[in-house]
Amino acid sequence: MEDKKWIQKLKKGDNEGINLLFDKYYDKVYGYCYRHINHRETAQDLTQEVFLRVFRRIEDYRDYGKFENYLYVVAGNLCKDHYKRRKMLTLEEIEQQVEEQGFIRTEQAIGVQQALNQLPSLEREIVYLRYYQELKIKDIAKIVNLTISTTKYHLKQGQKKMADYLKEEKEDDI
Repeated sequence: MEDKKWIQKLKKGDNEGINLLFDKYYDKVYGYCYRHINHRETAQDLTQEVFLRVFRRIEDYRDYGKFENYLYVVAGNLCKDHYKRRKMLTLEEIEQQVEEQGFIRTEQAIGVQQALNQLPSLEREIVYLRYYQELKIKDIAKIVNLTISTTKYHLKQGQKKMADYLKEEKEDDI
């Protein structure tokens, strides 16, 4: 309810709520972008762009549910645009991950990231929102504009495909 109050103030030209909403949701949006992009600086840039776009167009915002969900929709679109411009991890990005997370965690993260990248975009989006953003199925359904049952179906399909992919990778390593 508090978000609605701040958004109404923003629409009337009172910018007091910008910092409050930014501080409240920055970490969540950053985490979402980071899980999609897997590069710290790029995720920071995309997160900044999410908030810039939202606050620039706040007059156009219509309250259809949680403001947080709206931020994820904008972030998802920006991440998709980023993927269109760039498909592969660079060696520099992998080296940076090794420095930040250690070799074993990076190797595991790359495996999971590769499994996620194998998923169709809708399933990948649902898996990200569920497990990395810890959103409820009903909120995810609103974000991806599907029914709850269809969203659950795609989540299960994504889980199964990822498990199959990771199992194949593990067998190939043996």
